[in-house]
Amino acid sequence: MAKLSKEELRRRALSLLSEEATMTIATSGGSGPWAAPVYYVNIGYDIYFFSSPTSRHILESQSSKQAAAAIFAESRKWREIRGVQTSGTIQPLSPSLEAAKAVAAYEKKFSFIREFFQGRQRLDLKAFSEKFDVSFYRFTPDKIYYLDNRVDFSFRAEVPI
Repeated sequence: MAKLSKEELRRRALSLLSEEATMTIATSGGSGPWAAPVYYVNIGYDIYFFSSPTSRHILESQSSKQAAAAIFAESRKWREIRGVQTSGTIQPLSPSLEAAKAVAAYEKKFSFIREFFQGRQRLDLKAFSEKFDVSFYRFTPDKIYYLDNRVDFSFRAEVPI
């Protein structure tokens, strides 16, 4: 089995997080397991996304204090499969410097959202939350695995956080 250095694992995982746009969040609660896709932006390994505070994945992650997420590059051939699997926690963000930076990064990554806020000079957390009745969240990983069949069939290694 091929090996990658810790730095190469970090570089590849962060590159994939930056390149992709959709994360699938998985939770489990009284109603059983659940998975939901969300658009996200990452700053380092922290992953930020908007979601309804009454959505099942948010309610379950708040009660169980745990969640999992998967981000994969689109592929049509098994040799191209690569992605990130992670476990961690989801926390709501209130207006703060961290939230402002993450919202600015989100707006840069998903420039189409400007269409919803014509006439506003700057998108902020309050405007987005009010317009779509959503809250802003941070997924903080406690474990990250990088998968890449380009390295070797079924290559999977833990990424040092």
